Formats: sequence, C-alpha cells, structure tokens
Amino acid sequence: MQTAQCVAVQGDFERCIRLETELETAYAYFSDFSYVLPRLPEIDRVLHYSDGRYRMIFGADDGRGHDMGIVFDIRHEFLTDRHIKIHSVPLSTQDLHNDPRLANSKGPLFPGRFSGETLFHKRGNHIEVVYRAELHIEIEIPRFLSFMPRRVVQQLGDGLMNLKLHKVGNGLAERMASDFTEWHSLKQKHTIKTLAMPRSKNGLN
Repeated sequence: MQTAQCVAVQGDFERCIRLETELETAYAYFSDFSYVLPRLPEIDRVLHYSDGRYRMIFGADDGRGHDMGIVFDIRHEFLTDRHIKIHSVPLSTQDLHNDPRLANSKGPLFPGRFSGETLFHKRGNHIEVVYRAELHIEIEIPRFLSFMPRRVVQQLGDGLMNLKLHKVGNGLAERMASDFTEWHSLKQKHTIKTLAMPRSKNGLN
C-alpha cells in the first residue's frame, strides 16, 4: 500500500481596522473570543473546552471541489499595553478522531497551527486595530497533482493558502463594523437588564 504524500502549506495576513469607539471597548470586543472567533470568515465551527482552549474548524476544499476542514487549537494571552496574543496548541490527527463533536464533519479533517496577535492604537477620536494571523498545515497531495515536482506543488499550495487568507482578512475588515455594533448593542442590553433585575429585601438578587 502506497503511503500518501503530504506537503506543508503556510500563509499569513495582516489588516489594519478602524473602529469608532473607545480603546477599552475595542479591547473588550477582541477579548470576547466566544463572540469574535465564530464570526471570522471561512470558520465553520468553534468549540470551547474546559481547559480554556478554543478549537476552530476552517472550511476549505481539496482543489477538486471536495469539502475538507483544517482544525486549529488555540489559547489566548493578554499582555501589557492591551496586546492580545493567540498561541497555537499542538494537535494531532488522533486528537481529531477522539473528539466526538467532530464525528459529523462534512469531509476529511487535517490538524494545523494558527497563531496571531491583535494590537490597539488610539488615533484621535478612533481606534486603530492591527490584526495579524499566520497559518501552517500539512495536507495530503491530491492524486491529480502527485505527478508534479514537490517544489511546484509547494508553491501552488502556499499561493492558494495566501489567497484564502487574504479573503479571510478582507472579510474580517469588511464585517468588523457591523459585528462590533451588534456586540456592543448586546452588551448594552445585558447591562440594562442586569440593572433592572429586582432585588430582595436583604439587598441580594
């Protein structure tokens, strides 16, 4: 039985996004991973685990129109000066097989590495957010490309991945204003609801 050939593919993107808000509010938005991660373009699902990890399933195809998914495990770190780092958590194919919540995936899944950072700068009356991300995966070479030199397949894979990630970056920038406005509205409604909750006679809810 012939062993499948694999190729390591990588890509990255950076976007500078303007938000008309206060610095602390912008920082709070990007710190809300349960809200922000599922709204990243091309992300099919996001799972949150009890140890603080987030598992993202990135939708893709194998070049012939067949669905596949790239899975990333990440953790976040809050640094000084309102700097958010996203660290990749090691993930194996066996880890994916052992996760029952991935059993009904549309196509084959491949583990990958996703890392990034978010920086915030106050620019007069608005906030400039710099979002950087980097992605690494190793996938099987489709049979119809197996006759090509590895160098050519590598270049093709990197090129396609960068196109995909630039699409993610563009979608992130285009949707940021509406996603942020929705999040901010939900937070305000939650605050008003909390303040309006009746209190017991001893002052406790």
